[in-house]
This record gives sequence, structure tokens and C-alpha cells, in this order.
Amino acid sequence: MRAGMVLACAASPREVRLARNLGFENVVHVGVGCWRAVPEGRKFSFGYGGSSALALGSVVDAYKVVDTKGRTLWEEEPCGLVRGAKPGVIVAVDHVVCDPNERRDMCELGDIFDMETGRLAQMKGFMGAIRFVTDNSGKKLPGVLAFAQRKSGRAKVSRVVYAFIKEPRRSFQTWTNIREAEQAIRDLVLA
Repeated sequence: MRAGMVLACAASPREVRLARNLGFENVVHVGVGCWRAVPEGRKFSFGYGGSSALALGSVVDAYKVVDTKGRTLWEEEPCGLVRGAKPGVIVAVDHVVCDPNERRDMCELGDIFDMETGRLAQMKGFMGAIRFVTDNSGKKLPGVLAFAQRKSGRAKVSRVVYAFIKEPRRSFQTWTNIREAEQAIRDLVLA
């Protein structure tokens, strides 16, 4: 399947740019939690995710999407759009998962979790998800930084600055993780 034949749905402008740089021709910005309208047609979820089970930069090609109670929302063969992606299960969450214990609980249900795939999985034309691990820390995420993102996916600059002042080490580590994961996915080639 060619990447240009489907619509990549990304939460943030940064994820949109990354998808385009990877060669996906049709990319739509759906916002955090997929709150924006999503066009009709074949689509897949693309972008960041959290995990406590997978290494930073790992890429998951979903064959199943479950909710936080383990109920199946969608199940099919992986879409196969990114070479080197690991087939896996995505857990649909409705909030930023900061607590390491909650992260471990989510990874008992699946390989990676995010806030957009669950909504997209329930739409007509959903054909899968490509998600990459940007956080696999066993430590608590800096709460201030975790909530420094608007629904549009753009950063609230004042909250980012505050997070780096209040929790500099954890904020810097989170930022570094995202950069490393993005580099890892850039190194992959579209199938």
C-alpha cells in the first residue's frame, strides 16, 4: 500500500511535519485527543506514544487497539506502511499518563498508549496506527511539562518555561527523549 493513498492523522504540528518528512503525502492535524474533525476516507493514526515496555524510538504498527479496560476497539492486520515497525497493541487513553505505575498498567494491556488512536479506531475507514515511543521512563513525567500542550498540539510556551524552571532535569530528559525518538523514526524507511 502506498503512503499517499491514505490519510495520516497526527495530533501536533510537529507530528504532522514528521509524517510529511517521512513521505506521507496526505496528513491532517487532528489535535490532542483527536478533537478536530477528521475527513472521510481511509486513515491511520500517526505519532507519539508512551510505553514502559518498549525502548525509546521503537515503532509500533498496530494490529489491535484496546481501551483501558482491555476491550477491543479495532483489530486487523498491521498496515505495513513503515518498514521495521513492530506489530503491536495500542491502548487508547483519554489523558496524559504521567504516573509510572499507571504506565506499567497500560503496558500490561498493550505495547504503547496514546490519546488519538482510540477515537480514530472507531471511525469508518480506520486502517491502523503507526506510533513511536517518545517516553519509556520508569520515573514520573514532569506534570507541568505534560500539560504544557494545547488541544491543538501546540505548546503553551509559558508552561514549558515554567516546567524547565520547576523540574529542569525531568523536563530536559523528556525533551531529549522526544528528539531521540524522532531521529529513530526518521532513520526508518517507508515500506
